[in-house]
Amino acid sequence: MRRLLLGSVIVSMWLGVLGGASITSAAAAAKSKKSGAPPPPPAAKKMNACGCFADAQGNCFCGRKGKCNCPGECEPKTCEEKRAKEMQREVAAETKRAADADRKQQQRSIDAERKERQKEHEEERLKEKSKDKENVAPSSTP
Repeated sequence: MRRLLLGSVIVSMWLGVLGGASITSAAAAAKSKKSGAPPPPPAAKKMNACGCFADAQGNCFCGRKGKCNCPGECEPKTCEEKRAKEMQREVAAETKRAADADRKQQQRSIDAERKERQKEHEEERLKEKSKDKENVAPSSTP
């Protein structure tokens, strides 16, 4: 790869000296196609806030540092996946909050029932003690 690059630089230098400057721009365009980078936007195409633009057929082309701030517009391919994952996280968090709230409510109702039963049991015990005291007091006198 390095030799190819060095060779193209030397050839372009010789061609530049001999007046073949137009060939060097073609070589640069060919080199950019080989690197897999999206073609630069034509002057008529404007990039949106995400750093992307659409060609005449509606295909999106984005720079390497494209952002995900343009829902519904041309944006990097991974943005929709990121939104879906974020939505799943939010749903899971909301479900957990609802389950926690439900569990706390159930615990409160169980505690309230337990307190009510304890109160009733205590009242019954007090009634029994008072009956026992009434029954025991008259029979103990001679």
